[in-house]
Amino acid sequence: MMHFFSWIFVSVVLGHAALVLSKSIQNGEYIIEFDDSSIEQSLSKAKFSLIYFYSDTCKYCRQFEPDFESLSVLYNNVTTDNGKNLQIIKTNAKKNSRLSELFSIRRYPTLKLLNFETKEIIDYDRTNRDIDTVIDFLASMVPDAVPGNYNKVKELDESNFDDFISGSSSGVMVVFTMSYVNGWNHYDMPGHYFQKFASSSESDVQFGIVDAEKVSTGELVSKYQISNFPSIIYFANDGKFKTYKTRASNHLDTEALKEPEITEFLLNLDSQDEIYGTWFNSIADLEASYENSVEYDGFKQHRAGFNVRQNAKKEKEGSADVDEEYNDLLEHIEL
Repeated sequence: MMHFFSWIFVSVVLGHAALVLSKSIQNGEYIIEFDDSSIEQSLSKAKFSLIYFYSDTCKYCRQFEPDFESLSVLYNNVTTDNGKNLQIIKTNAKKNSRLSELFSIRRYPTLKLLNFETKEIIDYDRTNRDIDTVIDFLASMVPDAVPGNYNKVKELDESNFDDFISGSSSGVMVVFTMSYVNGWNHYDMPGHYFQKFASSSESDVQFGIVDAEKVSTGELVSKYQISNFPSIIYFANDGKFKTYKTRASNHLDTEALKEPEITEFLLNLDSQDEIYGTWFNSIADLEASYENSVEYDGFKQHRAGFNVRQNAKKEKEGSADVDEEYNDLLEHIEL
């Protein structure tokens, strides 16, 4: 432990979240960053400040970013009767030499807890920096350091899927994804935009997520003919459902599925077109739609409900010959 003797001036960067359908919590709304230009003004906003010192070139900092974003969501909107007790804040220590010297920063990432009233600095002494360990550290060091509540998206599999869908009196939106998909490897953390979107939604829609890597069978993926991840199905309370990007054939073009797309999808639930998805009255209608619109041609085509990554670049160049590739495969495996 050490004491903090000198002060400079701080700037706080707060983003403004757009209000579309819901009060969506963008990362920027709770991410607080400061620099050498005005330290005291920023750190005086709370009795305690957990400060994250990072560098742009530090790979371990990039690994910690999702945890930092989640911590910011959980704590930076929480106040007590006496005001704000704790804030989560960060600074680029590589670019801010005064702060680095002031807090004796020698490596990245570094976490330090400042008690603004006593000017005491407490080093983060835990081996791990995952969100649960940091929350435990804060609970042991900061009085009343209780993270805010958020409505975590329900994780679904074969055992609870049907009950979750049928048990809702309002609509249910389910994202089908895999943790390897770009932007979805931290989907279960409070800082992930889908978690924040669901938690802050003003609508009565319930939110769930199916990780196709975790389900014990391919029943759900096959039943709803999911050939692309991530994709969405919205279930109305009258038994109808609407699919969105579930049959997309090129994951390179569709794996983004960001918050604006989800918002637009919900805003256009009444539409029936390829842009905002397709409504079906039943699984039978879904199956009939596929059978009527696509002629299955053996090895030349991937069946609905199976996610197979295509060589998009080769196909775009027009050099892919399915028959040649198939015959070449048979020759090499001696069939």
